[in-house]
Amino acid sequence: MKPSLNEIQVECKKASRGAGLSWGLAEEVGQAMARLAGQGVDALPVLLDYLEALPDRDMSGDPIRAGTWIADQANLLAEGESLSFAEIRQPMLVLPFVAMAAQSIGRPIIVTHRDGAWTVPSAGMPAQDLSGIEILQGVTCTAAAAKVDIASPVSMPRLDIDDLIWQRLKDLAQRTYVPATEQSRLLGAGAGSIDND
Repeated sequence: MKPSLNEIQVECKKASRGAGLSWGLAEEVGQAMARLAGQGVDALPVLLDYLEALPDRDMSGDPIRAGTWIADQANLLAEGESLSFAEIRQPMLVLPFVAMAAQSIGRPIIVTHRDGAWTVPSAGMPAQDLSGIEILQGVTCTAAAAKVDIASPVSMPRLDIDDLIWQRLKDLAQRTYVPATEQSRLLGAGAGSIDND
């Protein structure tokens, strides 16, 4: 299936909440996944692995919390400070948050780690494929010295999302729905006991 960016954002938000993230973090995840999809990056399988493991997850190296913190601290990066992490798991999920920070300060952000480095431009996404990387260790984010013009990201055609992946997202999203009861219908939820449509 080829969902719109809005459908990806909404479904990822609901799935994230259904997996146990707060509504605020779930909202951030939805926006991040839509941002990746808009650049032609399908991160939904990685997101599902993350969400389905949440109940048993050790929160050290959590990519969503690290990513939102990077985005929230973009001003520190602009002032020349570095943000460091002992490790970040599933780094693909950090990518859109680093891109948001880069865009907000108008400079690329350099992410160095024990095995190398990659640069996140202020518009778009880095060329590296991070989908197969499970963990980065010794991670430091710094802003590049030179400011660059912020170009509008190129819009990509809709992603072709695997039906099974989409269904697993919907299954997680179902956890956010309250089951209907006769009392809830009588109190105004749904059409009530009289449905004249």
